[in-house]
Amino acid sequence: MTLPIMNAGYVHDTKLPVSGKHVRYRPYLVKEEKRLLMAAETKNKGEVIAAMRDIVEECFENVQPRDLPLADVEFAFLALRASTVGEALELNLPCSNEKCSETYAVTFNLLEVVAEGNVEAPEIDLAPGYVLSLRLPNVDDSISSGNVKISEPVPGADETLSVEDTFAIIMGLMDSLKTEDEIYSMPEVSDAEKMQFLESLNSAQFRMIVEALQNMPRAALPYKVACPSCGHVNEGKIEKLQDFFD
Repeated sequence: MTLPIMNAGYVHDTKLPVSGKHVRYRPYLVKEEKRLLMAAETKNKGEVIAAMRDIVEECFENVQPRDLPLADVEFAFLALRASTVGEALELNLPCSNEKCSETYAVTFNLLEVVAEGNVEAPEIDLAPGYVLSLRLPNVDDSISSGNVKISEPVPGADETLSVEDTFAIIMGLMDSLKTEDEIYSMPEVSDAEKMQFLESLNSAQFRMIVEALQNMPRAALPYKVACPSCGHVNEGKIEKLQDFFD
């Protein structure tokens, strides 16, 4: 006699915010939670994100995370966490007041997660007759980049993202380049050629690409909380996928 399999049905449904796809899912089980905990023990952000990706694939019906925009996968995982562990998520945040060293607990409601940014894949008019199209990042892009946030691509502007990282992310998301005479499929172009193209841009043109990346959709939980120690009002948002894992 074979033991029964517990909790195998898809009992929840939701709508993914970017693709608009309606999906069904079940809470994650002990085997999937074990996978997540083991990834967290490595202290490797890429491992944690990969575990979340795999759990979404296991728990959602007919969903391939690699085929979805990153924001949809983030939203899907947070829906899983809410249905499995509960809607409340407590995180310890540092006070942004330079004169205060307090770290305090903030409780978030996972049902308040929103997809911020432009849900459409950007098309950038670099110059008359030159349109660069980017694709929306997926979860594997996030794994390979360490889930860093796109920021100022200049030395010293953001310690979490180097100039080399910025160029690598841009080249990975370049989808096509349309000119008056031809359409170039950028995945078929070598990295050396793509780098040469990017280095031929002026600062204003490159800035348009970076701004398009900054406006790409991400799952986010905004907050506005007064520090219990100094009273300073801290405003921000939690928007890196691994930060939602407690």
